Amino acid sequence: MTSIAVKLITLVVAVTLPASMANAITGAQLEKHCSSWTVDIGTASQNVGAGKTYASLGEFRDAVFCQGFVVGYAVGIKGTMGADDKGVMGTYTIEKGVTGSQLVKVFTQYIANHPEEENKPSGDVLYHAMTGSGLLTIVTEQK
Repeated sequence: MTSIAVKLITLVVAVTLPASMANAITGAQLEKHCSSWTVDIGTASQNVGAGKTYASLGEFRDAVFCQGFVVGYAVGIKGTMGADDKGVMGTYTIEKGVTGSQLVKVFTQYIANHPEEENKPSGDVLYHAMTGSGLLTIVTEQK
């Protein structure tokens, strides 16, 4: 599978991932998928097999799901309206230049350091990971 094909698959997953699916699995379930993720999936498709980055197609599938899910969440929340921790309404924005790899690393580090969030919906965990890292912020209208 070429790198372009993998990126296209990721884009399709990201665009079609319904927001409700972010609450369909827990942080622990998403963490399990992300446990086999090691490198950006756009560059890893040629690295599937014995002795390579992903030993099996199953590991690669989990990595694709992980990165697609996390990127899909970021794409889905960007530009939507919401409230910050203090109830101030604004528009969610993602830091410019953030990559899918960075998003996955932020999530995996966050969930490793916050086991109390494993039972929570993955959308909530992603929100906390991204806002805690500063990658996701809320922009309020200035008057």
